[in-house]
Amino acid sequence: MLLAPQLLALVGASALACHGGVRQHLLPRAATPRAPLPLPAATAKEIAAADELFAGRLPPSAGGGGGAAGDDDEAGWEVAAEERGEMRLSWVQRGDVLLIRVEATCPGGLAEIAALTRELDLLAAWCGACSRAEIERTSSSPSAHELVGWGILQLRWPLPPMVVRLSTSLRALGDGGGALVVARTPDDAPPPPMARLIEEHDELPVRTAVARLTPLDDERTTVDAVAALDIGAMLEGEGESGDDDEFVGGAVPALPPWVISMLFGVAKPWVWRPARRLLAALARAPARRDDRTVTALRTRLADDEHGLYGRLGWRAPG
Repeated sequence: MLLAPQLLALVGASALACHGGVRQHLLPRAATPRAPLPLPAATAKEIAAADELFAGRLPPSAGGGGGAAGDDDEAGWEVAAEERGEMRLSWVQRGDVLLIRVEATCPGGLAEIAALTRELDLLAAWCGACSRAEIERTSSSPSAHELVGWGILQLRWPLPPMVVRLSTSLRALGDGGGALVVARTPDDAPPPPMARLIEEHDELPVRTAVARLTPLDDERTTVDAVAALDIGAMLEGEGESGDDDEFVGGAVPALPPWVISMLFGVAKPWVWRPARRLLAALARAPARRDDRTVTALRTRLADDEHGLYGRLGWRAPG
């Protein structure tokens, strides 16, 4: 199962600055039709909610009103950064929710991307925006691929470290042999060690998040991901006046450009580039220059102790 703090909150933080721009279609379409993955199929409700998020709107299930017929599917998205036509980050604020969108064409297949984001104990070894991450609990079987995990998002000063805790599910998309990741911060009480960690750090709640993964061929996969960050909940008790109720029941103001820049300024050097390097290494045969993280990820892909990577089409390169 994929864990989306990285795909959505970490890999999603991919700009050095916030600059407006005109959105154009970035991701190529799948080259050839593929059979559906041997996973539980995404429901019509899950697909509809994902479409709302990709359109820059909160779905009703996340407290939004949904879209009306004729709405512009790209309305409101602000382009923050692009890199070589391979990655683009966009954002839009909807009241007390910040929507972040990542579009990227990545080396490798679904299994490699899954390993990069699922093997959480290896995350801090390559991702400079994460200081620690762990799996809380998981279920991986032919009928269910679900995971609850957490990571500590480490951004630049003056932004404090933030805990991201997510429950994620993996679904098959019949069209093109792709997959849909559905995620949100769980409602259940965290276990005592996690509760203490949240008390020691700020928590970044994710109201809802999705990632659509589409294989282009045997060597490339597109990722289109949106996370709805509940900045209203995050800002409660963080007002300048020190009044714990400053943001409770009131409108959350538009985030200033410097905050957007600070939120997203770590991802090119800390997330996107190292992730791309690892994915490219996993897609080729082993080499002497491979570092420990590449070797460990390749070993776990081959061992596939939970049976997920094989279902996602993992085959050892070479």
